[in-house]
Amino acid sequence: MANITEPPFLLNSARVVMYADTGLPTSYTGRITVHAGGRLLDPVPRLAICEDLVGGQFLLMHCDALWNVLAAGFAKSAGDAKHTAERAYSGVSSKWVPYRALTPPEVAQVEEERQHLRVLAKHVPNAGGGSHAV
Repeated sequence: MANITEPPFLLNSARVVMYADTGLPTSYTGRITVHAGGRLLDPVPRLAICEDLVGGQFLLMHCDALWNVLAAGFAKSAGDAKHTAERAYSGVSSKWVPYRALTPPEVAQVEEERQHLRVLAKHVPNAGGGSHAV
């Protein structure tokens, strides 16, 4: 497997659990399409599975080469997120890299962000009744 640049430990206020290079252009299957901002999103070079810091749900983040999040969707589990990713990008299942252990300052930052987001979530209820993803 080629070396892949590690993403930041937080992407859009969600903690990265694992990440992968999709293997573009040959891996894209077209079996799943993603819409963002009212338009069809082109295939992406990188994916991340993240933990929503408010409710603990999982998110599959679709990212550009610099780990900018272009779209995200909730998944029931990390396994479900992996399954969705494999349907979209053939062979990505073997490319997932578990995120390294966080340093104590990173853990503190995650916990600070989690507390901040939970306070916000109490004041801005989600109309869908699910967790809040930023």
